[in-house]
Amino acid sequence: MQPFILFDQIHLFTLLLTYGVIAIAIFWIRSQSTERIQYARVSVGVLLLTHAVMQVFNAYSYQLAWQEAIPLHMCDFSKITIGLYLLGYGSRFFHCAFFWGIIPASMALFTPALTYTFPDPEYVNFYYGHGLILLGIGIGLFALNERPYFRDFLFVVGITLLLTLSIYIINLMLGVDANFWYLRDKPQGDTIMNWFPDAPLHITVLIPAAIFAFFFVDTFSLVGTDLIFVPLMCVMCVAIPFVLVTIAPRFIPAEEVNLFFLLETIIGPFWVWLIINEQPSIETIQGGSIILLTIAIHSFLKLKQS
Repeated sequence: MQPFILFDQIHLFTLLLTYGVIAIAIFWIRSQSTERIQYARVSVGVLLLTHAVMQVFNAYSYQLAWQEAIPLHMCDFSKITIGLYLLGYGSRFFHCAFFWGIIPASMALFTPALTYTFPDPEYVNFYYGHGLILLGIGIGLFALNERPYFRDFLFVVGITLLLTLSIYIINLMLGVDANFWYLRDKPQGDTIMNWFPDAPLHITVLIPAAIFAFFFVDTFSLVGTDLIFVPLMCVMCVAIPFVLVTIAPRFIPAEEVNLFFLLETIIGPFWVWLIINEQPSIETIQGGSIILLTIAIHSFLKLKQS
């Protein structure tokens, strides 16, 4: 078996294939009759829960630590909750899967903690399982028109805080090989967490403001105007945008919300240029102009239709 190499040709092809199949499946299911949508809903739900149960056997087959047989990772919670939702157990399960599944599953696909590449069975199983999570959430969003509201966000935050403490205690009880939710240490291999602080401070990077503070400030003491600007940054750069993105699908389609995420590609280099005087390249300016023009035309046409 060849070792896994981050973003080599096999990895990039796998990413394109995974997201391509997910997108095609979601929009095909969306175009079907109500009866067929329900059939697809139940089928994907069964696949998700079956895969969660099979983790016990996979841990033995792939010679992993026995602790890995317990489905307690965040993606496992996402897999179980979205599976239960698709089988008809209520919208609360979808809300949990929505906030627990999209970012963690995508991070796992882009920066997996794998030893070997395709055709290693663990590699195939890894992308199959995490791809199912995104497929299930996509079916809820686009085929079943499920939408999270701000109160749902608050509910999931409360559940997550309780689970974080519980999972950390479970990690301590199960021994050094237990690292669920990566609370005790960062995952092995080339992952995005390689750029995070060492454990346990790596947890703080879940808050973007904490990432900035950890790498760029000389002291963690808040004095003078810091007492004003730091809370203001947390509210303006994290809380308000997250709330707006959460409630936006109530007013416009989810695919249009995703379109506005492209503005981050423009705003990021702009802030770098403004704050640390790093001039963006011609390609960056050209790409940003195309994105701005696309969003402007799309918004104009929508306003004209309304």
